[in-house]
Amino acid sequence: DTHVQMARELGLNPDKFGKIDNHKQEVWKAPLPKFIEEIFYKRFKKERPDVVKPLKQILKEQEIKAKAKKKDKEIRRKEREQKQADNGTDEVLPSNPQPRIAE
Repeated sequence: DTHVQMARELGLNPDKFGKIDNHKQEVWKAPLPKFIEEIFYKRFKKERPDVVKPLKQILKEQEIKAKAKKKDKEIRRKEREQKQADNGTDEVLPSNPQPRIAE
């Protein structure tokens, strides 16, 4: 979990680790965990992340955040529909109306 989180903070894609981890064929390369630790230290000047979260927890937090965002969007849509019903029009009101310029 630590190395995966370090790689994610560095902007590396954990799905591509197979391409990076090639130290058996190319002996001059460092093993992947050591390579990640070295570049993490270079960028952040610390050995490990402050808080290490398991990947399952990170995915769960993202899912909760996405659900909350979807719920907020649904609430805004219902408010907009209610406003249209109160106006008595069938036209679609823009979500951000442009101010009219008086001539």
